[in-house]
Amino acid sequence: MLTSLYILEVLYYIKKYQGNRKQNFGIHGHDIIALNTCHCSTILYQGGVINMGFKLFNKLPLQTKQLNNYKGFKREMKTFLLNNSFYMIEEFLHFEGI
Repeated sequence: MLTSLYILEVLYYIKKYQGNRKQNFGIHGHDIIALNTCHCSTILYQGGVINMGFKLFNKLPLQTKQLNNYKGFKREMKTFLLNNSFYMIEEFLHFEGI
């Protein structure tokens, strides 16, 4: 349950401040939203909140990413994570139900 709380808080942070982040729109003619992750060689940065947040955010479905209402995003993510408990971040990243 602690991992789900971490995922929730990181996604809140990314959604709230994603306006300051570089996004990819319309890559290869597709309507997708993806936040750029850095491919750094240091483990400290790879596991950091920002880089991990980008990975978690990129895993979300398009309709969730496109929610302009921050409160609606929070409500949807909280409901999803209450219904699906994750004990490891890798479980969330490999979860097929998203």
